[in-house]
Amino acid sequence: MILKIENLRKSYKKIEVLKGIDLEIKESEIFGILGPNGAGKTTTLKIILGLTQFDDGKVEVLGSAPQDPKIKEYIGFLPEEFCIPGFLKVKEALNFYSKIKRADSDLDFFIEEFCLKPILNKPLGDLSQGQKRLIQIIVSLLGKNKLLIWDEPTVFLDLPTRKKVLRILEERFKQTTMIISSHILSEIEKLCDRVCFIKEGKILKVLTKTELKEFESLESAFEKIENV
Repeated sequence: MILKIENLRKSYKKIEVLKGIDLEIKESEIFGILGPNGAGKTTTLKIILGLTQFDDGKVEVLGSAPQDPKIKEYIGFLPEEFCIPGFLKVKEALNFYSKIKRADSDLDFFIEEFCLKPILNKPLGDLSQGQKRLIQIIVSLLGKNKLLIWDEPTVFLDLPTRKKVLRILEERFKQTTMIISSHILSEIEKLCDRVCFIKEGKILKVLTKTELKEFESLESAFEKIENV
């Protein structure tokens, strides 16, 4: 197992936001998390990453505790919010993260693939929202990741860039385990091997691709499961 969660609980100011989550994700699996705002999706991701402490339960990531520094180089994280300093030039940010992840050859590939040379000398703060999102996606993909965790991955991306990102995932990251939280149902439906539906801190249902076929669409599945 890449990830194993048992009876995970977390409260903020006496409000319980995770209410006993159990979850297992296997190697090379692409796992989707769907739920309304405030369902506990981002809190769960932050706990898996070791960014947030939990109150009770057990979390094992790549065979270790989430805070174990030895696993950090094998995890690529794409947060929902842009978090790279805006004063850095594009090439400075990419070079910095490629050194950390020991991924110079990967960086050359992404610069060519996404035609980044015209913007390499621009400060990140001067980029469009879509360009910033693309840079952060590239940063998350650098290195020898065993686990990718993406929160709302393709927000702000135009359609051609979104298609290219999805194609690269399919071509270069087939063996990489992924956890994706997204509101774009078509992406979840296309990419994920399994999908979990979470609401008010509880997992309502986990469906495989085969089980999803029983519904007209992932959206209809979500609507029916959410109202159970």
